[in-house]
Amino acid sequence: MSSYFQRTISYQPWETQKTCRIFSCGRLNPCKGHADLIEAIAMVNQEGIDIELKIAGEDEQGGEGYHKQLDKLVQELNLEKSVHLLGAVSEEKVRQYLEEAHIFALASWKEPLGVAIMEAMMMEVPIIVTGEGGVKELVDHEVNGLLVSPKSPKVLAEAIKKLLNNPQLSCALSKASRERVIKDFSSEKSAKIITEFLSKN
Repeated sequence: MSSYFQRTISYQPWETQKTCRIFSCGRLNPCKGHADLIEAIAMVNQEGIDIELKIAGEDEQGGEGYHKQLDKLVQELNLEKSVHLLGAVSEEKVRQYLEEAHIFALASWKEPLGVAIMEAMMMEVPIIVTGEGGVKELVDHEVNGLLVSPKSPKVLAEAIKKLLNNPQLSCALSKASRERVIKDFSSEKSAKIITEFLSKN
């Protein structure tokens, strides 16, 4: 993972008046908190910030289940131009979207290890994630990412705005995130764990 998930251009924080690009990746399931993230995007959007959210991942019914519920939520919040449910995408596309993103966000109610989070950190994208499950072993708040409470769109929106308004923090998190994964999660044991998780997702 360390060799594949590597940037080809340096990370650049969001600039005012430009579109803020946020990326999320995970199976479409209520426990992944995608609805919370979409509601947070609506709150940020209402403050006049041009924001775009791309979510990679599909539900267990091939788009006929929870995907449709999220589509309905996007329509209810008038976010059709801002939120894009991409469905299942290739690993190369995930890498591409991560490199384009200003922020990676995952609002899971509980996350065991967080392979998607590790991939984002390897790509030096500032991350906003919920501090549940195994995430706390990976992310130190305001050191290599931002931790927020689950099931709280308002808190998530505030975290997004915090990064947008603080490019220095974004750049610091960007640099520290990759260093964290390489330093503490590059052992043979971690590689085995990651491989097992990738095979299941």
